Formats: sequence, C-alpha cells, structure tokens
Amino acid sequence: MNSILLRLLGLPTEESASVTGTSIQLAPLVSLTLIVLVSLFLAFLSWLAYRSTPEDVPSGRRKLMMIMRAAFFVMLLGLLLRPVIQLNLEREHKRTIAVLIDSSASMSIADPRKSVADRAREAITNGQLEPDAGIESAADSNPVTPTPRSKIAAQALNSEKINLMENLADKAELVKYSFAGKLEDSKSADDPQLPETSIGNAMHEVLRRHSADDLGGIFLISDGAHNEGRSPSSVAESLRERGVKVFTYGVGTTDPRDISVGNIDLPAVALAEDAIPVTVKLNHRGMDGEKAKLIVTLAGVKAGEKEITLNSEGEQEITIPIVAGKPNNYEIEARIETSGGEILDNNNKLSRGIRVLDSSLRVLMVESSPRWEFKYIQSMLLREKRIDLDCYLAAVDPAVARSDDTPYIEKFPENRKDLFSYDLIIFGDIDPEKIPENAITNISSFVSDSGGSLIILAGKKFNPSSYRNTELERLLPVELAPTRLGGNKSPAQRPIQLKITETGLEEGFLNLEEEPEMAEKRWALLPPIYWSVKTLKAKPAAKSYLLHPDGEYPVVAMQRYGSGEVLWVGTENTWRWRKNTGDLYHTRFWGQIVQRMAGRKLATGSRRSELRTDRAIAKEGEKFTVFARLLDENFIPRDEESITATLESRANSGSGSKRITLRKVPGEPGSYRTEFAAEDPGRYRLKIAEDSASGIDLTVRGADREFSETAMNEKMLHEIASITDGLFLREEDLYKLPEIANIDPTTITITRESELWNSPLYFILLLLPITIEWFLRKFAELK
Repeated sequence: MNSILLRLLGLPTEESASVTGTSIQLAPLVSLTLIVLVSLFLAFLSWLAYRSTPEDVPSGRRKLMMIMRAAFFVMLLGLLLRPVIQLNLEREHKRTIAVLIDSSASMSIADPRKSVADRAREAITNGQLEPDAGIESAADSNPVTPTPRSKIAAQALNSEKINLMENLADKAELVKYSFAGKLEDSKSADDPQLPETSIGNAMHEVLRRHSADDLGGIFLISDGAHNEGRSPSSVAESLRERGVKVFTYGVGTTDPRDISVGNIDLPAVALAEDAIPVTVKLNHRGMDGEKAKLIVTLAGVKAGEKEITLNSEGEQEITIPIVAGKPNNYEIEARIETSGGEILDNNNKLSRGIRVLDSSLRVLMVESSPRWEFKYIQSMLLREKRIDLDCYLAAVDPAVARSDDTPYIEKFPENRKDLFSYDLIIFGDIDPEKIPENAITNISSFVSDSGGSLIILAGKKFNPSSYRNTELERLLPVELAPTRLGGNKSPAQRPIQLKITETGLEEGFLNLEEEPEMAEKRWALLPPIYWSVKTLKAKPAAKSYLLHPDGEYPVVAMQRYGSGEVLWVGTENTWRWRKNTGDLYHTRFWGQIVQRMAGRKLATGSRRSELRTDRAIAKEGEKFTVFARLLDENFIPRDEESITATLESRANSGSGSKRITLRKVPGEPGSYRTEFAAEDPGRYRLKIAEDSASGIDLTVRGADREFSETAMNEKMLHEIASITDGLFLREEDLYKLPEIANIDPTTITITRESELWNSPLYFILLLLPITIEWFLRKFAELK
C-alpha cells in the first residue's frame, strides 16, 4: 500500500517502509486571498448552474453534482497554491559488519600442529570434521606439510559446512577489507607478504569510514602479531564507546616449536690472541628440555661450540669464548642447531662485526712505596704481554728509572698530553706531597674529558684520608665516613668475608669462576681480608660490586664520571686471596678489572675521540643515538657548535659515505650528540672526520618484526574482544558467530518530498470530481 502511494506521488519506492507522518506546505503563485475569493465566486457559479435544474432531478443528486463541480474548481485553483507533500518513512536496515583479514607476512607462517586440538581445528576448516564435532579428536588424516595461516583462514571463511559468510550475510551487510600496515579494499589475502601489522590502525580506519549507527560490528581475522601504529586496546576503547563490538578469530597456534638467536653481545674491539667472550641470547618456545648445539664462527670458520639443554623459561644466555689470532675486521656468527621441526628456521642465526687489534694497553701505577698489594699487581701486569706498564714509585731511587728495561718512571707525568696517553691509571697510596700540584686536576680531566679509566686503590697511610675535600674525593664512587679513614696501621683486625652483589654477578668482570652458578660460591670460599676503608654508602649514580659484611657498605664500587669511569677498591688486602691457590684468583680478579677498565678506549681507537651509542645493533627503521666526547690536539675539550662524522659501509667500501652532524650539548664542553635512522641492513663504521683513528662499529638488521614472535597473540585478541564486549573465537566456534553476534537491524527514518500539484495523485484527484459529475448528469439525462 505504501509503495502504491509513493508511486502516485512520483517518489521512489522503499521496501518494507511505512509512512509515520505527513505534512503539506504551500508555495502559491498569487495571493492566497485572491485564490479564496475566486474559489467563492466559482462555488457561487456552480450553485447558479444547478439552481434551474428540472424538478424531476432529486435534490440530493443535484447537491452532489454541485459539490463535485465546486470541488473541481477548488482542485483546479489548487494548482496555483503549488502544494508540496512531505512524508516521514521508517524502515529496518541491515547493519554493516566489517570483515578485516590480516595480510601481513606473519600470516604466511605454516604452524606445525602437534596437539590433537590444533589438528582438529585445521580439520574443521578443510571439511574433514563437522563444525560442532569439538576438538577432542582429530581427523583421520592430516596434511603432509603444515598449512599457512592465510590458507587456514581462507578455508574457514569459504567452508560450506561452517557456512559462516552466508549466515552472516543474512544478518548484516558484509564489507571485506584486508590489512597489514594500512586498510585496503581488497577482498582476500592469499599471498601475505607485507612487513608490518597494524591492527589498531585498521580498526580505526573502519570506524572512520562507517558511521557508528551503521557499523554493527567488526570481524577481525588475524594472528595478533601487532607491531605498528595505534594501540589496539585504545582503539578498542573508542569502539566500545560507540557501541561497536569486535569479534576476533585467532589464526595459528599458541605454542609453536621455535628457537631464535635474539642477540649477540660481544666487545666492539678485542686484542689479537686474547679470549673474546661471545654471549648469545636464545629465545625458544615449545622445546623445553630438548638438546641443542650452539656454534660460533669467526670469518666463516668454527671457533667454538657448546651443547646446551633448553630451559623451561623460554630464554637463556650462553657465553662461548673464542680467540682471534690476527688483527683484522671479522664477522662473528652464532648459529643454533636443533633436531628440526621448527615453525621457522630463518631466525636460527645472527652475526655481528668485531675489530681485532694488535696493540697494547697503557697502564700507569702510582704509589709511595712498594707495599704488598703493589708488588703482586705489578708482577701480574708485567707478565701480561698486552700491558705496557709504567710505575711512579715516590720512594724509589730515580736512578732505577733510568736503567734499561725498567717499568719505573722518574716523575709523575706533569702535562696533559703525557698523562692522557694512558688508558688506565691505578692511583694507590701516594703521599700528596710527592705528586705535582696539578696532578689531581689533570687526573680528573683525564677521566671526565678524555674518557680515561681510574682505579683508586685505598691504603692505610694516605688514600683516601689525605685527599679529603679535594677533586679526588669528588671522583670517588662512595661517600666517606665522617671519621679519619686512613692511618690504621694495626693489622690485628678480625677477618672480613666480602659479599658480591647481584650487580657484580650480572656484569661478570668480578666473576672468579667460568660457570655463573659457581661465581657467588667462590667469593664465600676465598680467604678473608683484614682491612678495608669505612664508607657510608655508594653515591647515587654508582654501582656497588663487593660489600663489607658489617653494614654492607661498598668495598668495591664504580661510577661514571664525565665520559670516563672510576673504580674504588677500598682495601689493600686482595693479595691475601693467594693463600693456598697462588696467583689464580688474585690474578683473575685484577686481570679482569684491568681488562674491563683499560679496554674502554679500544672501542674508538683514539685517545682524543670517544664515541658511544645507545645500541650496537638496530633494526631497519630504528634510530641510533650517538654521544661523543671530543678533545683537540692539546687534549682540551672541543668547543665547536657542530662536528662532522662519516658513516661508511663495511661491506662495500666503494658505496660512498654518509655525513652525520653531531651538535654540541649545552653546558658540557667537549660533549656532542646526534640521532640518525638505521637504513639499509649491513655493517657500518662511524668515525670523526678530523680523527681517522676514531670510530665505532654499528650493525643494521633487516626489519623482521613479523617473525620476531611466531606464536598467535591470543592475549591481545582476547583483550580487544573483551574491551568491546565482543568474543574471541577459534575454528570450533566460528559456526556460532551469526547467532552470537546478535546484530539487530537498525530503524532508519527517511524524509521524502513531492510536488503534490505535479504528481499523478493530484491529476487523479483533479479528474475525479468532474468525472463523477459527468456520470451523474448522464443518469439525470442532463446536457
């Protein structure tokens, strides 16, 4: 009935629409008063026309003919009023479900389905099991090779048994999209290769394209490997506020069998024929208790290997020492070998570059007299072929320093250039009267400006008691007690068993055993010491490594000071650790400390330029942040507003270099900083243009974010569904979605306007009275 009315009014028909209201508006061509007067005049003429009608015509018929004549005249005059009719229509409208199909590269992963439940889920999608059969028993046969996630999803959507898309289409209008980094209008994702997944951006774009009233829900088909763009949870909050539910279908498995080499930690620079500790971080899943072999190669040749048992934590670090025989630039590769059957095998190896140098470490020892601690440390350093040792001993006869092959020097280095040529200064129990007045100032600048390393080795006579309120006290990483700390010459003290801290164990250079689990026990088994300096605590930015058992104040601590580092050793009794074991633990303790402290400058190869970065390895697209501490030829901090560095490729020397500009850090003379993006994968060297000896090595890895986590991210998909009051689904639940979704149609109010005077209906209403009058006159036999 409503459709007939709409046609008579010349309007398009609306299926299932009902008229809920009408109104008429007039747009007269002439004055309304004039139209009324003319209407009255025409009605009077109609009365006159039928007043003289023969008396045999019934009075009722005469009045009816007169009314029809008058109605015709009124309808005719109505054309001058130009009436417009407005109709309010209501009809039910199917709401829209946006179907989002993940087309990122992680959807190409083919999950080995080991569990009965996972095999049953695949069987449901390929039709071997009924949708409501459950997942307790798998199909009789399974695919010979694992099926990619994208194909599993496509099978589920196209399955005639599940009949998901047709049943959803009965409830709502379906609009299909694919997405990776952004939303696309494509209908499928058969060849997923895109390198990023942005679930948040995709859902936000759907909300932008569709009104909240029309959008009945979102059906998200993904493995949840979100790694780019807006936070899915924050977008889900916006969807909930607008009443839009998200139904998530998780594709993949939650416990795939996989192992990957996550990182390689090793020094940027090492010395030829020295052991290089290569620490490899492994990430694994679904392989608890299995055996694996970690192999480390140097320039393609096996340099070390280790059989390991994978733990239940899913993450472990393995250290393998290797030795480079000759100076060169090498590539170190770590590779893990397993029994196979992993979800991915292209993440089982990783490589990093290292520079191996044939150089020595310059060390200066400063003491007043040859105490026991000095003698044993000096003896150990003189045996090290990589150590170039100078000793300033105030009590020694200057003639000794002038003899051949002596480690002694006549006087303490007075000028900065001579002092700054050392990599490490071991500042012992020296009388301040026996060193130049500017010595402590120059030592402070050696640390803060040139990035040098300083070990302050306490003594009973002068250090640190004679250096209170000097620059040396500011260098200390500990706060001194308010009492006199030196001068305790009595050896009769009770034994002190030092305790290593968690920081000491983690950083490793104080570990006296190769096996980490034995390192802490070894400290408890060492012979005790009998003297240490009383301190209050470590300074706020310092790290404590060894603690005194009484009050647990630091005996060994370190802090960064400017661009260098200062290590505090608050005892002169470490030589006592030689009891029953000889040089073993005393030499290991001081050897590792000296290598750790003196080796810092090896990374840049320059004594005037120190470059540091927040990371040695960055993924493509990430940023390197570089810090520099730069001195001029007189070892004075540089003061230019900007410094130019060059970034050169290690692999292709003919590819040219890139200029990097470092900007001065305000208020810090000699300090510079810059940021730049990691671009093409490969190995690079960054160095200061005016100092060819400077430089650090950087590595850029390909942006393999899609495969950094191979398990389906069930937690994220659950969270999105929960926030929006939707539902997380697996294959066994898909057939229920059309009923679970419960997407009711919405009522749409439509307003339609028609020029009534120009419509078929008005023409019928105009002809109707004159036609009735004509028939009545014929029956009355009137002309």
